[in-house]
Amino acid sequence: MEALSRGAAGVVFVEQAQAAARGLVAELARLGGTPKARVVEMGASRFLRTAAASAGLLPGGPFDIVFVDPPFGQEALADYIPLLDLGGWVKSGGLVYLESEKSAGAPVLPAHWELLKSKSAGEVGYHLARVNARAGDEPTEP
Repeated sequence: MEALSRGAAGVVFVEQAQAAARGLVAELARLGGTPKARVVEMGASRFLRTAAASAGLLPGGPFDIVFVDPPFGQEALADYIPLLDLGGWVKSGGLVYLESEKSAGAPVLPAHWELLKSKSAGEVGYHLARVNARAGDEPTEP
């Protein structure tokens, strides 16, 4: 929602819990963000395994910024990061914000991703990475 309030061209929310997804839809409608937002009710792994990003089926995809905040205790980042990378979900030069439990430490990233920040607050570890072009790839125009 913050991205929409700051001028994002589009936002896709992925939420598995039906009540939370419906709450997002209601809040978007209340704030007038519905035309620029899409709420997808499914698990993130399933969503990331779709070919939507590489087929250009999502508005704005691949994305400039991706926020990943999975439930704690499931080691989900180990699943999501390769799916984001291999699926082409993030533009070259794009940023990925990752949250996990502090005890998990910094996540393992693909070789062409650059960890820019890694900090914690309370029991939360938060990390910011840039997705650089793979060797031989053309950089994505902003």
